[in-house]
Amino acid sequence: MQTRQQIIPPQAKREDYFHTHSTDPRFDPYHWLKQTSLPETQAYLNAENDYAVFQMADSEALQTLIYQQSLARIVENDRSAAYTWGPYQYYSESRQGSEYAFYYRQYKQQPPELLLDGNQVAASYDYCEIGGLAISPDHKFLVYSIDTAGDEQYQLIIKNLSTQEEITLPHSHTSGDVTWTMDAKGFYYTTLNHLHRTDQLFYHSLGSNIADDPLLFTEDDEQFYVSVYRSQSDQLIFIETSSQESTEVFFLPADSFHNSKQFNQQLCCIAPRQPDHEYYVDHNGLQLIILTNDQHENYRLVRADCESPQPAHWQPLIPPKADTTLEDYLVFRHHIALLSRTKDLLQLSIWHDDKLIPVTFTDPIAQISFGDNVCVDTQHLRIHYETFIQPEQVLDIDLNTLHRTCIKTQEVKGGYHPEHYRCQRDYITTEDGEQIPLTLIGKQQTWEHPAPILLQVYGAYGHSLDPEFSISRLNLLDRVMLIGFAHVRGGGDCGEHWYRQGKQQHKLNTFTDFMLCVEHLFKARYTDPQQLMIVGRSAGGMVIGYALNNAPQYFKGAIMDVPFVDCLNTMLDESLPLTIAEYDEWGNPASPEVYQRIKSYAPYENIKPQAYPALLVQAGFHDTRVHIWEPAKWVAALRYHNTGDQPIIFKTSFAAGHGGASGRYEALQEMAFEQAFILKTLQLE
Repeated sequence: MQTRQQIIPPQAKREDYFHTHSTDPRFDPYHWLKQTSLPETQAYLNAENDYAVFQMADSEALQTLIYQQSLARIVENDRSAAYTWGPYQYYSESRQGSEYAFYYRQYKQQPPELLLDGNQVAASYDYCEIGGLAISPDHKFLVYSIDTAGDEQYQLIIKNLSTQEEITLPHSHTSGDVTWTMDAKGFYYTTLNHLHRTDQLFYHSLGSNIADDPLLFTEDDEQFYVSVYRSQSDQLIFIETSSQESTEVFFLPADSFHNSKQFNQQLCCIAPRQPDHEYYVDHNGLQLIILTNDQHENYRLVRADCESPQPAHWQPLIPPKADTTLEDYLVFRHHIALLSRTKDLLQLSIWHDDKLIPVTFTDPIAQISFGDNVCVDTQHLRIHYETFIQPEQVLDIDLNTLHRTCIKTQEVKGGYHPEHYRCQRDYITTEDGEQIPLTLIGKQQTWEHPAPILLQVYGAYGHSLDPEFSISRLNLLDRVMLIGFAHVRGGGDCGEHWYRQGKQQHKLNTFTDFMLCVEHLFKARYTDPQQLMIVGRSAGGMVIGYALNNAPQYFKGAIMDVPFVDCLNTMLDESLPLTIAEYDEWGNPASPEVYQRIKSYAPYENIKPQAYPALLVQAGFHDTRVHIWEPAKWVAALRYHNTGDQPIIFKTSFAAGHGGASGRYEALQEMAFEQAFILKTLQLE
C-alpha cells in the first residue's frame, strides 16, 4: 500500500528562462509562475492546495480538536477597555459566532450606541480588513476604511452617525487612515501609487465631490512614504515623509482647511531630509517634542518652539546613551512617557520636571506598549503589559504618583495558571563577542529532559520578537513542548545597534546568529534534531530558508509563512511594489558587491540536491509584500531537488494577503492547521 509520502505531489513545469545580470546569467525554470493570471499558474496553486488537503487529511480530527481547545479558552463575548474622548466612552465588543468586532460609544448613563458592525460590513466579502476608524472632533461623523482583498489598499466610507447614511468614496487605493481637521469639516488622506507607495496627500471636505479634492503634497522620491497625523495636543497637523533611514516632517495648524494656497503658506518644515537622520515629532500644546538620532544612533529627545522648529533651535531634554535606545514616546501637557530598550529589556519611564523616573514591573522580560491615550491634559497614562506567560493587562498609571490601576486583564477560560509555566532566557556568545538572547517557554515539567521545541525567528527591519501572550500557543505548551524565540540581529530586540548589525552588509549575522541558537539547543540538551521544528514569517521565512539549505539535518520540520525567499530576483525588479524602498534594508543589487552578497544567502538561489525535512509553506494570493510567486517558486524548486521523502506542503489562501485570514474564527482555523502539522511531524498527535 502506498503511504502519503509516496503519493506524487504536484510538479511545476520547468522552462528555459535565464536572468541576465552583468556577466552572471541565472537559470530560473519557474519564472513563469510570476504570471499569476495565467490559467497554468492558477491550476498549479490549486493542485498544491489539493495536495495539502490530502497530506493533512489524517489530521482532520486533530485540527478540529485543536480548534475546539483554542475556542474553549477564549472569551467569545468580550469587551475592550473603554476610553474617554469628549463626552463619550468608546469601546469595541466581540460576540460569540461573530468573526468581526462591534464598535460602540456611550454617553453618560444612556444606552450604548452602535457605531459600526464589522460583520455587516464584511458580509459581502470573503476577506474584509477594517482599517482605521476616525471619529470627527464634533463626534458627528465616522470615517472607516476596508480592504476586501488583502492587498492593503483601502476604500474610505463616511458615516453620518445621526442619520446612519453612508457615502463610499470612489478611491479604492488609500492607505486606510484619515486625519480630521478640528472644525470637523473634512479630513486629510493619502493614496497609494502603482508601486503601493503612499505618495500623495489630499483633503476631502464633507459634502463635496471627491473628484474636487485638492492634491496638496506629492512625494517623488521612490524610497519615501507619506503619512499624516494630528498632534496629541490637537493643535497641529503633521505630514511625515520617510524612508527606512531618513525623515522629513512638516506641520501646519489643525483648526481648519481653506484651500491649497493657504495650506502651502502655512506648511512649515522642521528639518529637511538628510541621509541617516530620522526624527519623529509631536506637540504637547506648549512645544514640539522631537525624538531624533542626529547625534547618536540610539536617539535623544529634544524640544523646540513652533516659531523656530529648526535643528539649530532644538533644546535637549533627554541625552542619548550608548547602551539604551529610545524607541517611542507619548506627550502630555507636562509629562512625557518614554519607552526605551537597554540590551534586550524594555523600560517604561515618565519624564517630569527634568527628571526621568522608571516604572518598574515584576517581570522584566515583558512587552509594554501605549494604549488609547487621546487627551493631552490628563493625569493618567494607559499602557498594555504582557509577558510570554502572563496574559495582557490594560493599566492606567498615574503620571505623578506612578500608582497603577488594572482596567482589564485578558481572561483565559478553563483555568490558566501562569505559575505552571516557566520563561527562561539564555545568551549565546557570537564570534564577534555579541550576546544573542534566546527565550524558551514551557510547562514546568517539560524542562526535565530533551523536549520537542518550536523555534521562531524574524530578524529584519528592526522589529522585535517581544513577549506576547498567546492563548493558541497553550495548545503546544500543554502537549509538553517548549517554544523558543531567537532574538537575532536584524531585529530590534537589543536596540538600534542590534538592528544595524543585521542589515545590508551585515545581513549574514542574522543567519549565523540563528544557527548558533539552534546549536545551543543541542549543546544544552534542550532538544535534538528529531524534535526541533522552526518557524519564520515573511523576512523570518528567509532565515528559515537559509537554515534549511545549509543544515537540513538539524530539523525535523519547518513552517514558512509568506516567506521572502526569492529576494534576489525581487530586489532586481524595480517594477515591483516595495523594491526600491527596500534598498535601505537589503542594499541595491545593481551594485556587483550587493548582488553577490544577496545571491549568497537568497534561499531560492541556494537550493541544492539534498534531503529536506518536512515543510509547510503558506501564502496569500493578494500579498503585495511577498508576492505569491516567491513561495510558489521556492516549493517547485524544492520538489525538484529534494532527495528526501518528507512531505512538502504548500497552501495558498486565495482570499487573503500578507496577514492571513481577516476573521477571528478563520484565524483560529488557520492556526489549528499549522499546529496539527507541527504535532503530526513531531509524532505528538
